[in-house]
Amino acid sequence: MIGKLLILGCCCAAQAQSSLWNGRNLPNQTETQPARLTRTQLASVRAVLVAWNDKLYNPLCDDKKDTSWLNELHFSWLPLGPAPVTLVEAGQGCGLRGGQGANGDMWLIAWDGSHPRLIASPTTDFEGFLDAIKVSSSHGFHDVTLGWHRGGGETGMIYFRFDGRSYRPVSTATLIDDFSSPNNQRITDIKPYAPKR
Repeated sequence: MIGKLLILGCCCAAQAQSSLWNGRNLPNQTETQPARLTRTQLASVRAVLVAWNDKLYNPLCDDKKDTSWLNELHFSWLPLGPAPVTLVEAGQGCGLRGGQGANGDMWLIAWDGSHPRLIASPTTDFEGFLDAIKVSSSHGFHDVTLGWHRGGGETGMIYFRFDGRSYRPVSTATLIDDFSSPNNQRITDIKPYAPKR
């Protein structure tokens, strides 16, 4: 009896993981709108990111005082929830974004008036590139999927859900594209999220 319950539980968990990846995307939402931040907003975001970097055991640059990476950031508005949200993408410098520009560190900043709040960071594997904003939501914010180009038609994927305070990874998968036709992509290797570090 216990064995049957364990098998049933595993099947239900696998179906739940799979249903995350089968959910619909919001239409036309991966084309982000550039955000033109005011000087005050820009200074506030940089202060949040410096405070985040200062808490890291291994800071982004070898020298914690090196803040040159803050000069190469790219900002976009994302329609994630009731509060305005800015996607911050790393540019070149301190190994933050790959040479081709596809993979790199990213942060999400939610705005409460003029006060920025960090709701996602590379600390929880929020890195790579924005894949999709999902129709499904939690605590008023849409789910998000990110990808990490591995090459050879393979992309690592992470599914993020808002927990009321921040975005947390809940599932991973691999997107396979064999390039034989435009619609020949499939999601495989779906698993609950397990930290890399």
